[in-house]
Amino acid sequence: MAMTRLQYLLGKLAEECGEVAERALKAQAFGLEETRPGTSTNNADLIFEECNDVEGIKKMLADEFGMDFTPCPVQIANKIDKVNGYYFYSINCGMCEPEGGEIKSHGN
Repeated sequence: MAMTRLQYLLGKLAEECGEVAERALKAQAFGLEETRPGTSTNNADLIFEECNDVEGIKKMLADEFGMDFTPCPVQIANKIDKVNGYYFYSINCGMCEPEGGEIKSHGN
């Protein structure tokens, strides 16, 4: 059975999110400024491009199917606090090194 338009776009959303993950992992391994041989685009730029691709699919889903992707400040703040909490836990476990500078919570 063939996919519906919604199923197709959801698959594309998953695909683009996977590409963001791939670029983030490349940057983790090789650095944000690394470029692939024969190209001038670095990993930071590639992450940005893939995030924009995700935004394009989100816009299509919103326009065509009424999905609301309005950012929720409370949910975003909670995520920031959660990620920072796990970061400090990772430091305590010896898996991350603390860096200079203050980590700000959503309230700072």
